[in-house]
Amino acid sequence: MVRAGGEGGGEFDRLAAFLKSGIKAVKDTEPKDTTLMLHLAEGGNYETFKWWFDEITARNVEYDTIGISYYPYWHGTLDDLETNMNNISKRYGKDVIVVETAYGHTTGNADAKENAFGQEEAATAGYPATPKGQHNFMQDLVTSIQQVPNKKGTGFFYWEPLWNNGKVSWATTAGMNYLGVTDEPGNEWDNQAIFDFNGNALDAVKIFGTPNAGAQTNYAKNPSFESGGSSGTPADWTKWTASGTTSTAVKTEADALDGNYKLSFWDSKAYEASVYQQLTGLQNGTYKLSAWVKSGGTHTTSEIYTKNGSTQLKQTIPGVASDWTKITLDNVKVTDGKIEIGIYNKAQANAWLNVDHIKLQKK
Repeated sequence: MVRAGGEGGGEFDRLAAFLKSGIKAVKDTEPKDTTLMLHLAEGGNYETFKWWFDEITARNVEYDTIGISYYPYWHGTLDDLETNMNNISKRYGKDVIVVETAYGHTTGNADAKENAFGQEEAATAGYPATPKGQHNFMQDLVTSIQQVPNKKGTGFFYWEPLWNNGKVSWATTAGMNYLGVTDEPGNEWDNQAIFDFNGNALDAVKIFGTPNAGAQTNYAKNPSFESGGSSGTPADWTKWTASGTTSTAVKTEADALDGNYKLSFWDSKAYEASVYQQLTGLQNGTYKLSAWVKSGGTHTTSEIYTKNGSTQLKQTIPGVASDWTKITLDNVKVTDGKIEIGIYNKAQANAWLNVDHIKLQKK
């Protein structure tokens, strides 16, 4: 992919003309409600998507949905994918869909052709190359798609569930001879099918037939600050301000990532404030707390935290002003059925922090 300007700046002009011609052909020959999708690879690279779709949008190319290729061993972590999906869906007002994904159930090979997925790819992605590891990746992927704000994550396509026995080649021998290509017949994706080499269905097939297969309970109450948002004071959250800090230093405002409201910290003078909630009746175990944030200015201390008795965990909030960024506090232990979660911010005058889409989920 060539960055704009690399060949005089006309690449996107030519590409836009090409895309518009194709779109016109679709409209002239297909039903009027046919969805128009533009599809990029590198699903965990938000900067690439922003660069490309900004250029395409500036040239008035029409489309309905953004398609994403995402393979966890090539395209970054699931957090990277979520950052991309959340920001592009909001930036362009479009649905997003993962139109290519896969994961190996083994590092074995059904034929002589070298596979795309092996031990190195499994180590990079962090899921074991087993039927259970494949299933768990797919479940986590579905969870990531389902969490896209405003229900703009619409689903996924698997590439390719049936290439399981090594007998389906990328190309025929006759075709390769015609093209002058020398290659090993076979298929480099056979160990990423959702059937084993004998044709038996694997655990991952269940993801396709179960509604909300990746859904996880969010134990945070009013996680996107919608309830009470219009009043400036979100329901289920307790607000604390230090002596000398005005009560309006923390409130709900519009222009949110998810829904209509976000939590906003700001004051015209130095301030210190927090928002928190006490959760009870939880199952004991290990949880993770995540939030989406943006901030600017000078912050002395800015963090999400959990507190359970004398045990407190903290995660510093980075100073990222332009786009929503996910932060995660992992390995949160619940031992007595309760925990406090919150956001704390101590900052200089005019420093600001926005928070939205908070989740506390059991691991």
